[in-house]
Amino acid sequence: MGLMYIFPTDDSELEIIEGRVEKKNNKIILKTYGLPMIFWGYLIAILIVVGSMALVTKSIIITMLNYNDIFLNLLAYAVLFLFIGGPIILLGFYFYEKIIIKEKNELIIHHRIFYIPIITKTIVLDSNQSFVIEHFLDSPNMAKTKNSPDLKGFENKGYFELKGISKGEKVFLDRSSRKIDLEKLSGLLSKY
Repeated sequence: MGLMYIFPTDDSELEIIEGRVEKKNNKIILKTYGLPMIFWGYLIAILIVVGSMALVTKSIIITMLNYNDIFLNLLAYAVLFLFIGGPIILLGFYFYEKIIIKEKNELIIHHRIFYIPIITKTIVLDSNQSFVIEHFLDSPNMAKTKNSPDLKGFENKGYFELKGISKGEKVFLDRSSRKIDLEKLSGLLSKY
């Protein structure tokens, strides 16, 4: 999720960022930034559209639920799930947070939604600086195959993955479209 949820990476940022970075003795805790404000505007627009659809179809759904036809009942419940579950799931993306805790060779990654821990992964690194950055490109697009200077900006450049080395195996930590951000993040984590 590092393409949308970005970690603080620069030492000069550490004094500016409040609540995103904590340093204690030989331990650092990094928390992802929230989504930019423009995404909240998208959320409001989506909720207005879904809310309007729910208001318009409310009487139809109630009528469908009152029939003794199982197919109509299932269809009504599916639509209700879409109107209620959809916004809750969408809102979960806005309250997602990834936390990296690094102390010596131990790296703990927490994934939280609505401040509730969902997944926790503990990794014991081979050394304090056991990080590697790999480029990932699933497939080039048509702009790349045409070799036209006009289409240069539309080429699929892929993204980069930061991995920690534990027991000789590479373990995925984060991803970004900018390699320099992952280099700074691995450098910051290597200090602790």
